[in-house]
Amino acid sequence: MPIKMLDHAIAYARRGWPVFPIWWPVDIGQCACPEGSSCSSIGKHPLVPGGHLAATSEFDQVKAWWKCWPNASIAIATGPAAGFTVLDIDPDHGGQTTFSRMIKKFGRPDPTLVSLTGGGGRHVLWRWAPEHRCSQNVRPGIDVRSSGGYILAPPSMHASGVRYQWHEQGHPRRVRVGVAPGWIEALLRGVRTQNGTQGAIPTGPVAEGSRNRTIFQYACRFQRQALADDDLAQQVHELNVKLCQPPLPDREVEKIISSALRYQKGA
Repeated sequence: MPIKMLDHAIAYARRGWPVFPIWWPVDIGQCACPEGSSCSSIGKHPLVPGGHLAATSEFDQVKAWWKCWPNASIAIATGPAAGFTVLDIDPDHGGQTTFSRMIKKFGRPDPTLVSLTGGGGRHVLWRWAPEHRCSQNVRPGIDVRSSGGYILAPPSMHASGVRYQWHEQGHPRRVRVGVAPGWIEALLRGVRTQNGTQGAIPTGPVAEGSRNRTIFQYACRFQRQALADDDLAQQVHELNVKLCQPPLPDREVEKIISSALRYQKGA
């Protein structure tokens, strides 16, 4: 029996989780979006303008989207509206090994919702708190999706041809979103930089010597959030003017944007 994505999108909306449609893979190495096999983010980027900003739990809008695109994958906007933050564990970058070692050291956390990604990873959901923020590589192979981020939800299709699915012991029918223990809460609040230290991306003012690094960090964050290229560029230019003292030249900002866009969108 064919999977009716609309039914699943409505089920999430009934929980109050804001959803929005995502372009889906039509074949391995082929995205349903106009870029097809040239797409740099197959099956992971938003189908509607605004992406996570357009996410809603309003039934009429959800029905309209999936009646228009019945095969669209389902994204849930993480953060306060959904009520959860997500640990995104990527085994290809050592995430499962990292997480297993931490469990051995600190103890197994209480049950919570867990989905298995089509790429072999896991999304582990925890109750949201205002201090949580989207961040990359808080530990090797582990990212955090919170305010301003999103995850693909079961039964969305991964570029590998494998569907996302709920873990048997972490299915919404069996458990609720859990409260993170202290050691996981530290991950949800922290940002690990490339040199391994922790700290938040500066919110301003940013003086000479730190401007390029800070603006690049924001550009990469927006790329991970799968903002459209034009929206990403606009936000980066606005942050440059708002945060940097003095602002970087527009030409320098464009170079930073081009560098960030080389990374896979939504990854």
